[in-house]
Amino acid sequence: MNKFKFVKNGYVGHMIWRIRNIRGMTEKELGIKAGFSRFTAERKITLCENKRKILKNKDMQKIAKALNVHPFVLRNELPSHDELSAIYMLFNLHERTCINFHKFNGDVYIKFTSIFISEFLKEWDVKFNQLNKKEISYEEYVKWIIGLPYRMPYYLLYAQSGNPLYY
Repeated sequence: MNKFKFVKNGYVGHMIWRIRNIRGMTEKELGIKAGFSRFTAERKITLCENKRKILKNKDMQKIAKALNVHPFVLRNELPSHDELSAIYMLFNLHERTCINFHKFNGDVYIKFTSIFISEFLKEWDVKFNQLNKKEISYEEYVKWIIGLPYRMPYYLLYAQSGNPLYY
């Protein structure tokens, strides 16, 4: 039986690896700087980066401090609904090549390269206009929003087929 816990997605390990390399640190250097013993430092960081260990929150805090980043930079989640969280969400989307930036009349705009997101935004625009015109109630609008996870297989099927989802 495997004694290691596996991370469901590799985001945390990937971010630790990426930032550590940007900082020019070895696994052992990072582990020691994070406060792990010199005997386990390299192994702990290697296990995290290779998606073989789930970090405890206190260890995540230590590694983030050693890397000189905010802890939520390492996580695949946003701590709140403020501007800083939105910026990190945009970094994440850009990293996954879901968005590009375009300038027009001195302003910067975001273009979604994901068919799924683009089609969803078109549908959202329709729903929001229906709400503003009072064609649907706020309750119906909220039900549409919270129903997104149930509609995702439908969106993904159409996005993969190359057909437009919403007209």
